[in-house]
Amino acid sequence: MRRMLAVAPDAEHARKLYDDLLGGGVERRLIHVLAKDKDQLKRAGLPEPTLMEEAMVTGEGIAPMIANLMGTAPPSPKVKAHKDDLEAGRVLVLFAVPKEEVSTYEAMIRRHGSETASAQSTA
Repeated sequence: MRRMLAVAPDAEHARKLYDDLLGGGVERRLIHVLAKDKDQLKRAGLPEPTLMEEAMVTGEGIAPMIANLMGTAPPSPKVKAHKDDLEAGRVLVLFAVPKEEVSTYEAMIRRHGSETASAQSTA
């Protein structure tokens, strides 16, 4: 599996991408959506990440997750690289696809054009 990340300008655009990913065969459990303002995720009908999902998506283990709850954890490198995007109200859509299908999903993201700011393979 290859993890991919796309940055959507807002929750509405993230919702369109989310729906396309589901329609393209990506399992719901393999799609994670992160935003600074979780209320915008609710308004767009997107799933809010649980604390455990946020910890898994951002690569944090149990100790950093507990430290994060206490406000003492350093930012994860994966999310840290997109901290400015999150601060600006953009939405991160992380998902996993079979390695041999990466180009298909890169093309899907490109079809979103200016709606999706970037796409990258994360592993």
